[in-house]
Order: sequence, then structure tokens, then C-alpha cells
Amino acid sequence: MAVVNEAHNVAQRIQGWMLKSIGYDVYAAGESFRKIVPNYHYSGQKLPEYSGVMDRKMMPQDALFLDTHPHSIPALRATGWNGPILIVWYMPVGPDWIKQNFKVMGKVGSLAWSAAVGRAFHEWNFCPNDFFWPPYYGNIDQTPRETVGDYLLTAVENAAGWSNVPVLEQLRDDPRSKLELYGGAPPAWSKKIPQKEFFARLRGCLAMYHLKPFDTPGFAVMEAALSGVPIIFPPDWMKSTETKFFVEGDSCLIVPTQKEAVLEAVKRLSDRTENLRMGRAGQKVVQKEIDWNTNAPRFKALIEAVRRMP
Repeated sequence: MAVVNEAHNVAQRIQGWMLKSIGYDVYAAGESFRKIVPNYHYSGQKLPEYSGVMDRKMMPQDALFLDTHPHSIPALRATGWNGPILIVWYMPVGPDWIKQNFKVMGKVGSLAWSAAVGRAFHEWNFCPNDFFWPPYYGNIDQTPRETVGDYLLTAVENAAGWSNVPVLEQLRDDPRSKLELYGGAPPAWSKKIPQKEFFARLRGCLAMYHLKPFDTPGFAVMEAALSGVPIIFPPDWMKSTETKFFVEGDSCLIVPTQKEAVLEAVKRLSDRTENLRMGRAGQKVVQKEIDWNTNAPRFKALIEAVRRMP
């Protein structure tokens, strides 16, 4: 049995699918966890990967508990529950924050969805740990793209807190880039639209401009890459995430956070042949990284290692 604290609705479904695929009966953490674990959340979404919700008092000692917030570890231990815990790092924090806030108490393991976090855990050797990008669970059309649009697309919630809004506005207003921003305010012009409509806009764009400083791993990046859409990254993203499988000029473009530099990338990707080639290259590297035939045995081995801890 596994119980998952829903900190992110996409991540919750991915984790449910991962666990169910290796034989787990999966439950969402129920309302009784609200007064126990920090950052408790449950949206009430009914997912086929989940058998229902689990009350804290009904959770067996050998159940596996998954969360992304490390402060849930001492909170659960304080209730007398000493079962295995797996912290899955999709909360957008890096190694420095984690080293200060993560404490091993009993059977605890780490699964990183960011290479930077995975490398740090490997070096620290605090507990059983692994790093791989998760399988993506969603209705992504991964067939070859045939058309290339004439607008850039950025997808980030609260771009005012996560990116450089003045540069996005310059690219929005320039007829050569016509950037569209999705995810929700701030800024006020950032749109929220249904997922199906978003996927259509994404697949029809020229490229995704992912102006964000850090990701773990970045569901928008996965969605763009799997759709065959080329991605333009800032250098900071590549440095902070330590993502090695995206290669500048081959499977992505890496440009300074300046309007003219982005417009040079737009010019290059306006060549349909180059656009489709780079988008396909990015799609292939992500498909390889998330291959569940490769990663499922690693996931199972990690959980077994956590269970063997004293």
C-alpha cells in the first residue's frame, strides 16, 4: 500500500501511475493528514490510479508514504508512525535548501526529478536515493509535427515571481516573436486555459521559450519536448538543473535572457526543416530519459532499499 500527499495534481497522478505499475494499491492522504503534515493538499480529484483516500489512523506501519515536503518526516514520526517514507523532489528547491531542511528519521529515501538534486544526494549519501525523470502522464500528441507556427509560447504560473516579465513583454509585443504566456497571473496578461486548448497552442507554436531559473523536472518542458516542439532555454536553467541530455544546437537552444538573443533563435527556428529536426531531437532525448522499462526497476529497487533500512 502507498499513500500520497497531493502537493501537485499532475505529480500526484504520475506517482500513482508509477506505484500502481509496480504492484501498489495507492491512496491519497485524507483529511486527517491536514493537521499533521505541512503543506497538506487534496483537490478531491478522482483518479483511476487511486483506490480512494486514506485516514492517518488507518495507515499501516508498512505502508509507503510519498511527499515532496521534507518537514512531513518529523511530523509523521511525532504521531508514532514509523513506516517507510519516500520524498520525491518536485517541489522547486535546490540542494542548498534541501541540505538545511532534510533529515533522515528512520526509513527514508529520496527520489530526485532534477539532476542537480540527484547529484547532491548521491554525494551526501544520506539515505537510499536515485534520480530519473518520471514518466509523463497526459494526452500528449507525440506524432511528428507537420506545421510550424509563428509565435513563441511560455508556460509558467506566476511568471512575475519566476521569470523576467519585461523580456517576456518585449517578445509579446514584437511581431517577429508574438509571445503568448500561459499559466496564470501575475502578470495579468498571463492566461489560464483548459489543458486541451493549451496543448493545441503548444503544438502549433514556433517554439517554447522556457524563461525559468529552476525546475524539478518541469512538466511544461516535458510537454513541449514530447510534443516535438523546440525549446529555448536560458543559461541559468541549464546550470541550476544540471540537465545534460538537452544539447545546445542539437536538441535545444540556449540563449541569454535578452530580446535580441531570443529573436536570433526565432530566426533560426523559422526554418521549418531546422525547427522540425530540433523538435524531434528534443523529443527523442526526453522519451529516452522517461522510458519506464528502464526506470521502473530502479524505482522498485529504491523503495526496497528504503524498506530494508533499520
